Formats: sequence, C-alpha cells, structure tokens
Amino acid sequence: MLTEINFDGIIGPSHNYAGLSLGNIASANNAGSVSEPRAAALQGVAKMRANIALGLAQGFFMPLDRPNTGWLQSLATDVANAEPHLRAASFSASSMWAANAATVSPAPDTADGRCHLTVANLMTMPHRSHEWTGTLAQLQLAFADERHFAVHGPAPAPFGLHPRAVGLGPGGVPPPVQAYAAAPAPVPGGYGYYFAPGPDPAAAFAYWPAAAPAHRPHRPAEAPGGGGPGASTSGPKEAGGGGGAPVGDEHIYAWDDTSQQPVLADPRVIVELRKQGHVVLNLIDAYRTKIGSLQNAVNGPLLARRDQLVHQAARMQARKDEVAAVKATIERETRANCEEILERLRSTEALKLTLLKRYQDDLNRDIHAVQGFVNEVTQSTQTDSMLGFLRSHQALTDACHRTER
Repeated sequence: MLTEINFDGIIGPSHNYAGLSLGNIASANNAGSVSEPRAAALQGVAKMRANIALGLAQGFFMPLDRPNTGWLQSLATDVANAEPHLRAASFSASSMWAANAATVSPAPDTADGRCHLTVANLMTMPHRSHEWTGTLAQLQLAFADERHFAVHGPAPAPFGLHPRAVGLGPGGVPPPVQAYAAAPAPVPGGYGYYFAPGPDPAAAFAYWPAAAPAHRPHRPAEAPGGGGPGASTSGPKEAGGGGGAPVGDEHIYAWDDTSQQPVLADPRVIVELRKQGHVVLNLIDAYRTKIGSLQNAVNGPLLARRDQLVHQAARMQARKDEVAAVKATIERETRANCEEILERLRSTEALKLTLLKRYQDDLNRDIHAVQGFVNEVTQSTQTDSMLGFLRSHQALTDACHRTER
C-alpha cells in the first residue's frame, strides 16, 4: 500500500530576511525586510490544518535551535564576534523549507522493500550546511520503524544531495513536499528528490552513495518487471520537471516563430520560409526559449507581486486586530457616557472594519488569481507536449501580463 504524507517545516523565531541565498530572486528582493516569525508560523499551521480538514495526512518539522553556537565555535568564533554574514547564517531558520530536507528512495524502488531517506547535506550554502544534524534527528524520530524505513546520514560533501544543486522548478522554487511509502498499513513515507546529472539515466549512479546499494534507484534493466533501455522504470528523475525538454516531435517539426505555428522539418520548406522572411527555429530551441521567457516572467514580477500581496495581507490582518483591540478599549472606557456617543463610536469602528475586510478580500482574491495562474503554468510545462505548450505560450504570456496588472 502506498501512502502519501505532506510535510511542512514550522517557521522558527529567528526567521529573518538576511538575503543569504545568492541567486535566489525572492531572497535578494526581500533582503533587509522586517520579518514576522509569529505570523509566518501561524500561517503555516493554518495551512496544515487546512490539509488535515481535507482528509490529508500531515507531518511537520520543528524549528532547529538557533543561533547555532556549536557551528560558530567550529569556525573559531561566537555570536558576539562573528562576521555579519556568519552571524546571520547561524541564525538562519531556512530549515522551514522541508522540500530540501532529504532525498527519498520509495519502498517500491529499493532492493529491500523499505523506504530509505538520506538527509541532504546542503553543502552548497553555508547558512544551510549546518541544518542536517537537526533534520536527521527528527527524521530518525518520524521514521523510526525499521521494518519499513531506513534513515541515513548525509552523502559526502562532493556528492551534495542538495535539491537546488540539481534543478527544481521555475526559478529554483521548491515543489510541495510529498512523502511516499509502501507497507502493509498506512505509515509515514519519505520525501526529497531523485536526480540524473546528464541525459543518460545510468550516469546518476556515479553520484549515488556506493555504500548504500539497498536503496539506490534501479537501473533501467533492473527495474521491476524487466525492460531494457527506453523501458518505463522507477529510476532517477530530475526534480520539478528539471531543465530538459520533452522529446518525440523534434525530428518531425520545426517552429515558425513568425506565424507561431509548427512546420515540417523539411530543409526545402524551411529554406522557402526563410526566403519569405520567416524566423524558423529548431523545435527544441524554440521550446527552451519560450519556456525560459515565460518562467522569467512568472519568477520575476509576478511572484514578486504575489509576495508583496501576501505581505500586505498580513499587515492588513495585523491592522484589523489593532483596530478591533482599540475599539474594545474605547468601548470599555466610554460605556459610562450617553448611548448616543457609544452608538456613533460603534458605527464608525464597524465601518473601518468593513472597509479593511473589503480591502483584505481584494488582496486575497489577487493572491489566489496569481497563484492559480502559477499553478496553470506549472501544469502546462509539466504535462503539455512541446507543441501544446508552444501553441498556448502566447496566451499564457498574455494572461501573465494581465494578472500582473
């Protein structure tokens, strides 16, 4: 039986915007902003409760101890004397990103029939490199039943099993964390990513821990049910759709970028179209160019806009709470006055709350619209064929700009 569990990391009290993830657009855009750890944690709890209300299995990771004074001591410094970037790294609460916690080998893919979890060493970023010990301890608690699970320490640093090092979805945004396991009864599963460094799936085995043959992926010829090269297997997969392009049509069609239509990949047809001034591209090149431009549009202003809306919505909620508190205080202090004054006060404050709620509803509607479009783009890039995507690219781009406005 295969059971799916969603895992979330609870935001810790040291959550801050130090801009530590170099190359990450959201990290750079928010660097120096004022963080709201309590509000963020409550939002995370609300999201988990919503999953539970839908009947989904839900797990969570507790925040790690921060600042990590032991890590600073290993660098011959402490909180008081550390350089600013090291001090910030010791306070990092980035373990909340549960999608980067571990690499999973689901039970159906392993030789011993157990779900194997290898904690990620996260060596590509200093502020995340000291997370694995705390994460490993929680994994060992959550997946303690050795009949169904095996939890492993991190791979050696040169083989860094860090999802960001092998490609995620658009802009490095981690997909939802999901856990899978096979067992006689519902039990917790694992989470993380498989990866293949090159086009040959077998190449992934040069990077798989040689000391753990029981939980390495099957090579194509070893997959359950047999099958040679080209057969459907449960071997390495690139996370989040990765950087590759679907294959199959590129030898039949080219892409006329002028008419935005596919054309037969016949040299005579292509030469004639180019004589007429058409721009004709190799299908794979066109696909990569178009998907790249759309991802840039989504990951840049659109996601930044969503983040701004979420931040504004949080501030609006805080303002609503403040107004409600002031209203209650004033009512208590003025209850001795005449009923006419009290009634006027109630009417005024109620109006304020109504306007604030309306504005918050507008913000939430915009957030949902942006998120819905992001989900649509993600589904399109993962499920559509190249032709399907290219045909819908312009409509998606136009919809992106409309949503941004």
